[in-house]
Amino acid sequence: SQEGLVYIANNVPNLRTIDLSGCSHLDKVLALIGYKCTSLVTLILNECSQLSDKDLQTFMKFHGRYDALKKIELSLCLQITTQGVSEILGSSLSSLKLDGCPGVDDSTLKIIGQKCLNLTSLSLADCSISDNGLQTLTGGPNLREFNVQWCSGITGAPLVKLAFQSPHLQSLDASGCQFTSLTFHALVARVKELQELTLDKCYQLTDSDIITALLRCPQLRYLSIDDCPALTGQSILAAILLGHNLKVFKMGNIEPVIRHHRVA
Repeated sequence: SQEGLVYIANNVPNLRTIDLSGCSHLDKVLALIGYKCTSLVTLILNECSQLSDKDLQTFMKFHGRYDALKKIELSLCLQITTQGVSEILGSSLSSLKLDGCPGVDDSTLKIIGQKCLNLTSLSLADCSISDNGLQTLTGGPNLREFNVQWCSGITGAPLVKLAFQSPHLQSLDASGCQFTSLTFHALVARVKELQELTLDKCYQLTDSDIITALLRCPQLRYLSIDDCPALTGQSILAAILLGHNLKVFKMGNIEPVIRHHRVA
């Protein structure tokens, strides 16, 4: 209840993490949390469907410590836009999650690139972003996790630039992105420390691309290539023979495997 949250804000001022996911009518509560909880490091507001840009502006007006927040999650906050997101960004931020926010677009990426120079994790799944916006995003050497799952406006080309800027990337989810072999090979050549790679519904991926990824990224522990119709059993054989560190391998649509590798 709002009364409970007000009590917590007033009586537990040294809170470092607060998760209000799914809560509504947060305007006054966020103002109080911003004012009282000056040690706050992690703010999680996922699925707060009524959360507005004004609420975020009010929080930062009372909090005022752009150098304190390290982790922010605003997934499925349907009303927020670039204006609100820009209010809470700062150079100390290391983790930002904005999955499923339709108001997050290319202009948001530009602000993130300008303000968040020390990100280690950035998740933008199912946002309204395109190649043009991704070109303005500076990954940085600290970036370890990047997610653009189901961003239909993204192709592989800008990811190559991001990989060049972020050679220590360890986790990439580019499901739904449509790579050419040229851009995919250029991408995996840049991320040799990659440990997790998710490429579901990447319809243009070929067996040759998967073989290249396994050769170029020897530290891969997780590989998901569900619903990639151009792939065959050759990709499974490659995972067996080349995926020396693989712990999890996912590949849906088993029919092509059976068709290409029948038991005599």
